[in-house]
Amino acid sequence: MELPDTDGTFLTERQARVLSMRHEGMTQREIADDFGTTTANVSMIESTAEENVKKARRTVELAKRIRTPDRVQVSTGDHIDEVVETVYDVGDVRGVSIGYSRPELYTHIYTTLSDLFDGERFNGSVEIGVTDDGEVEFYR
Repeated sequence: MELPDTDGTFLTERQARVLSMRHEGMTQREIADDFGTTTANVSMIESTAEENVKKARRTVELAKRIRTPDRVQVSTGDHIDEVVETVYDVGDVRGVSIGYSRPELYTHIYTTLSDLFDGERFNGSVEIGVTDDGEVEFYR
């Protein structure tokens, strides 16, 4: 598999190769043999790469939170109808047009958070934010 360019990412080319090879099912021993190094070195490269992926995800999450200063707190027992209405209210207060029609927003919420539903009510908590361009983001 040809790897995409790693420029501008949190991964070095070697880290990306190791992650790709592990994803393809190769063992650390096989990768070490391919690289001409030790399994301990491959393990260190893989661990560092995984940590860099976690940092990148946290960075994206932080940026999403910054771009959605007003969020809807959804609690266990809340009905999806009330949540959809509240999301539209947040958009109105901020002067932002929600980028979804009501049926699309229902679908977006229900499919993205399907594990948090018991019928039409939430069985867990989540925050829903609205970006300046009307996108709806979820924060577990």
